[in-house]
Amino acid sequence: NVTQVQLEEALDTFRGEIQQVPSMWSALKYQGKPLYEYARQGIEVPREPRTITVFELQLLESHFENLEDGEEAFVRLQVHCSKGTYIRSIIDDLGELLGCGAHVSQLRRTDFSGYPTDAMVTIEEIESCMKPAAESSSPGEGEGDEEQEMEPDFEALDRLLLPMDAAVPYMPEVSVSSEEAWRLSNGMWLRTNNLEQYEYVKLSDPDGVFVKV
Repeated sequence: NVTQVQLEEALDTFRGEIQQVPSMWSALKYQGKPLYEYARQGIEVPREPRTITVFELQLLESHFENLEDGEEAFVRLQVHCSKGTYIRSIIDDLGELLGCGAHVSQLRRTDFSGYPTDAMVTIEEIESCMKPAAESSSPGEGEGDEEQEMEPDFEALDRLLLPMDAAVPYMPEVSVSSEEAWRLSNGMWLRTNNLEQYEYVKLSDPDGVFVKV
């Protein structure tokens, strides 16, 4: 029996800087073990709340009033948050606050630290990067097998990868010579007098290939 007004009021408590207790299903550690290992055993351990920031929390869609028999209530949210935020914990806490309970049925990351959203791929796209395994048996051997063994198509997988410097698109780029790139790639220092004005730069070789930060 949740109303639209109650939902909006509850959502408002999760906006801005808040304290959040990490989920038991997170990878944070307690006494040297990830929390999810305790959760799989049905054990709950104490967790300290952490400060997070929810910059934006939009209600995109809601369906929980005048439900037909068998229909499930749901809401669709869009969240812009700081690192360390557990969306599942927000939903758990929202359901508890409303007194009806709640769980995540779909979770999709739409942006992350400036990475291009059009380069994101689905699990299904990754799984489709398979090819028939190279035949290792002698002719006539294995005939009649119903399923053909598959193996990863590494060329197809490589096409999905982003270059390493995609993580730092905001850094100014400085080109170095082939010899300097070789020295840097082998752990050697590079002496220069023209980079003092930068805090960090990304260095690339004459072909534009990323070398290091």
